Amino acid sequence: MKRLITSCLLFICYFVSESFAQTDSIPNVSELELNGHVGRLVKIHGEYPENDISSLIEFHIAQNLNGKKSWHNDFKKPSAGLSLLHAQFGNQDILGQALGIIPTMRFENWRNKTRWSWRAGLGIAGFNKPYDAVDNPRNLVIGSRFTNMTMLRIEMSKPLSKKMRYNIGLSYTHCSDAHIAVPNIGANLISITAGISFCNQPEMLNTKKAFTKPQRAHEKWDAGAHFIFGMHEFQGTIRPVDGTMYFVYGENLHVSKKIRPGRNFSMGLNHQYYTSYHDYILSQELFPPGTKIRNKSHNIVAYLGYEWQYGRTALLLEAGLNLYNPFISEINKVWDLPKHGLLYVYTANKIGYRFYFTYKENPNAVTFKPYISIAVKTNGGTADFLEFAIGTKIIRAKIRS
Repeated sequence: MKRLITSCLLFICYFVSESFAQTDSIPNVSELELNGHVGRLVKIHGEYPENDISSLIEFHIAQNLNGKKSWHNDFKKPSAGLSLLHAQFGNQDILGQALGIIPTMRFENWRNKTRWSWRAGLGIAGFNKPYDAVDNPRNLVIGSRFTNMTMLRIEMSKPLSKKMRYNIGLSYTHCSDAHIAVPNIGANLISITAGISFCNQPEMLNTKKAFTKPQRAHEKWDAGAHFIFGMHEFQGTIRPVDGTMYFVYGENLHVSKKIRPGRNFSMGLNHQYYTSYHDYILSQELFPPGTKIRNKSHNIVAYLGYEWQYGRTALLLEAGLNLYNPFISEINKVWDLPKHGLLYVYTANKIGYRFYFTYKENPNAVTFKPYISIAVKTNGGTADFLEFAIGTKIIRAKIRS
């Protein structure tokens, strides 16, 4: 858990320093927002505690990135922001409350004075009533004092006055500890949102700038690879509490292509070896005698991925299909709790951040772009393990038109 907290805090510091840096020649355009989110938790487990209406109060500070960095132009001047949140999850006695901090990026489209936008971010939250075997044994949703907090929001914003706007939209908020501590069913909150915002220079929000169109290149498919290291308590479970911490090791091979400035599409294969699978098969005799246990402890996933890259930082999403996962297929036949069926057996998704050590590419030569990443890997929407990775992309020379 300390690794999770440290990693998130380091990213938040890096994100704020990287994204909020502006040039002296262009004024800063800042917004302050106060938003309310009201919704219900999605019950994804048979032992989910009863709960009523949940709500979040969000204070958001954002800065319009209209500086001279090329990626600002690629995303049509997005806004980098930081959200401070207070949440209550509809059952004060069991689920309690949380305080969160999330760095975000908002991507905007304007229609006259109306702004349509979506923003996403991953951060960290602290809970006042996590699971406790003595004091709070019924909170099987949140098993750690500190967890990941992920938010996706879609909104429309219109002016109220010269410097104030109102915002309405929908949001999705997820909290879990990536299954590095059990229990961890996870909180998934779908909400309607409304709020107001104040801007110091509203006339600059939708200023059209004459950007110099960069010389286009014939984009090619590039290759990449990385090593995977993960950690979790036994996946898919809510018990035993304070169990063994298991490790996951693996490799990745992928190809990627820039489909738009700042947007990269990828497809590839993830191979993972689970020490937890090995120990469970050995102790519970899940397969017939004589089965090669090590062969049943591997997982191969084919996936499609998408990156929003802003500077050296990228938000990463992957949607995967299990090509080889004999352990999960077998255990799904005998487990009554939890039971996730086909989605749990066949889907393997991921969300996280990737940090590139270099940003610029040499169009006339092969370029290595080393990176590290932190992500949450899931099966059927249920957290599997917290993943760290280190690797590189190999960018081929571009043929200029």
